Amino acid sequence: MHDSEIRNHLHSVFTAANVGYVDELTFGDRRIDMAAMLDGVLTGIEIKSAQDSLKRLPGQKRRFRSRFRQLVMVTEQKHLAGVLAGLPPWWGIWVASDLAGVVTLEYLRAPRDPKKAQAYLLAQALWVAELKAELGLEPGSSLRKPALVELLVEQGRARVEAALLAAVQARKSV
Repeated sequence: MHDSEIRNHLHSVFTAANVGYVDELTFGDRRIDMAAMLDGVLTGIEIKSAQDSLKRLPGQKRRFRSRFRQLVMVTEQKHLAGVLAGLPPWWGIWVASDLAGVVTLEYLRAPRDPKKAQAYLLAQALWVAELKAELGLEPGSSLRKPALVELLVEQGRARVEAALLAAVQARKSV
């Protein structure tokens, strides 16, 4: 599949969903393939078809991080392992496939705000009991860890960092 086929499919998806988008934005010596307003957030979209190389990816990811609150990589199966290894966890990943001449997208990972993603990674280091205590929940609460982590992250990175520091200190004293 070629970049243009993936791009045309994205145009169709965004147009049908009434999502505003533009093609090819340039930042210095780097160009991102598309930008779209996804869920009210300006999101940069980079396309790596099977015909492309991942050689420029390190420079692109550094340059784009400061320009967009969310980033998405649209790639084909050929590059999936390299993309997963080369991108931070806050990049969204969509996998494009050609099924009998029709382009399809599989949404493998949703994009996140990098600041929230970093707080999320920190909050995951907390134990379930620590999360429940930090959130003021009863130990018998039935919420699972992913939901507890999300609740804490919504309270801000500073709160997550303070909770993790306190938990680690408490662990050492036991």
